[in-house]
Amino acid sequence: MIGLVMAGGRGSRMRARVEKPLVCFRGKPMVLRVVEAVREAGLTPLVATSGYTRATERVVREAGVEVVRTPGRGFVEDACELVAEFGRLMLVCADMPLLRGRELRWVMEQAGEGCLNVMVRVGLLRKLGISPAPQQGGLAAAGVCVASEAGECRQVVSNNPRLAVNVNSHADLNVAYVLWRELNARK
Repeated sequence: MIGLVMAGGRGSRMRARVEKPLVCFRGKPMVLRVVEAVREAGLTPLVATSGYTRATERVVREAGVEVVRTPGRGFVEDACELVAEFGRLMLVCADMPLLRGRELRWVMEQAGEGCLNVMVRVGLLRKLGISPAPQQGGLAAAGVCVASEAGECRQVVSNNPRLAVNVNSHADLNVAYVLWRELNARK
């Protein structure tokens, strides 16, 4: 299965000096950390960029990862086009630096042969200090899903903080660093 890393957005909330996927987390661009998690999960990485993320495209290609260019119309619109082109795949946002292969394998297990939307409780996001994304019924999209053109999509709620952290601001990046230290101190 393809692990499609979505890295084509404008990243306007981040207000960084570099494109958001290239913001470093522990010395490495977030997009490359997510690509590592995709590989750890046994998926084939493919990074989706757009005209908004040309520098990201260069860095990813230099790292030996295949890239597909999207129109950059928006996450949902671009994702739908890519599912139509490639079929069933896992979509992973490039701004999730805490992900590991373990979390992505869990998502694949939960999806089975179908498609799956992973959600997190808004209360967990607030507890962690993450700015909540658009929400429905107290839940927010986790930034990872298994998508296909066929069938209904199931929804699963995760309490895993590694699936909850999408870095959309400098405050979110600081939360990711604190949480990384806490998660690694538990080992």
